[in-house]
Amino acid sequence: MSAPPLLTRTQLVASFAYACVFPLTNLAGGAVAFIGIVISMPFLPISWIGGMTLVWVFGSESAYLFGASITTLILVLVLQAALSLARRARNANKDTLPGGQ
Repeated sequence: MSAPPLLTRTQLVASFAYACVFPLTNLAGGAVAFIGIVISMPFLPISWIGGMTLVWVFGSESAYLFGASITTLILVLVLQAALSLARRARNANKDTLPGGQ
């Protein structure tokens, strides 16, 4: 019997949608950009590093949003995978405990 996939299709789509919030709202500008920053705040410090790395690699400021969104996507996928593994481990331990607690 094979194990279920680490992430479901819904989780992958939600991760991609979340990663697109920051670049799309920044393209819109104004107050919408601020909303995108607030929504993406937990991942922005590391996403900024990823975006600036692509700016350095390609020598163009236009690569920033792409780098930041890719970095955000990677961070969200890693977080979801870690939570999924922790949930599996908790459920596996629950099955081995006396009384199923």
